[in-house]
Amino acid sequence: MKKVIITLLAMCMMVLPIITSASELKKVNLEDYNTTNLIETLGSESIEVKLKDYKEKDDQVTIYLFRGTGCAYCRAFLTFLNGLEPEYANKIKVVAFDAWYDEASSNLLVDISSFLGEEAGGVPYVIIGEAVFPGYAADYDEAIKAAIDDEYSKEDKYDVFEEYNKHIDELAQKEKQEKLMPVVWNGVITGVFTVIIILYVSYSNSKILYALRGETTYHNLETDKAEVVEPIKVDNQKTVNHTQNKNNNNKKTNKKVNK
Repeated sequence: MKKVIITLLAMCMMVLPIITSASELKKVNLEDYNTTNLIETLGSESIEVKLKDYKEKDDQVTIYLFRGTGCAYCRAFLTFLNGLEPEYANKIKVVAFDAWYDEASSNLLVDISSFLGEEAGGVPYVIIGEAVFPGYAADYDEAIKAAIDDEYSKEDKYDVFEEYNKHIDELAQKEKQEKLMPVVWNGVITGVFTVIIILYVSYSNSKILYALRGETTYHNLETDKAEVVEPIKVDNQKTVNHTQNKNNNNKKTNKKVNK
């Protein structure tokens, strides 16, 4: 029984250190970042806008572009977009981040590229739906158009930041569960431990009561056998003699006082 109690106590001590504080998880709100649309981004690179009657609409495919002001490859990609045929130009809108000169945008690029499994080695870093283009070369042009067509045909378009935020929520929920489980297990183990202690004390007291009542056998739960219990004897004769001696002493004391 004692070994069981010690084991349970050790388990409780092992569970408690598992409880740790959840890490801070931050979802992305694009309003917190300095972004530019296609026309503004072309202007920042002094590229003359060739897109006629270009307007952004809700049903367009969002191209997320991480770039650097003055980056030659970024400029080449923007020039490609600026020269798109109307059938493609009317399907897209751009949200551009300057990852060279804006620290928040640079950190976001690291987080998003890690989430997508296509870690950025530099800029441009282009995201179109579920398609990722880490860099730009003219060889990518047809693949980029195909990605635009594919995403535009979808009724429920894929947005990388919405998916990223869902991922953060899932991680937060998982962390919450991982934090809660040790607390639950610790409560269960502590409850069992307490019950065993109560039972142990109760049966120990029962053994004493058996002896006081003068019973000769006691069932030991540890060995599951009946054991002989030595009854606790009270010497009544000694008690009587002690009382008589005390009374005699009191009488002698009274006589001396009377004299």
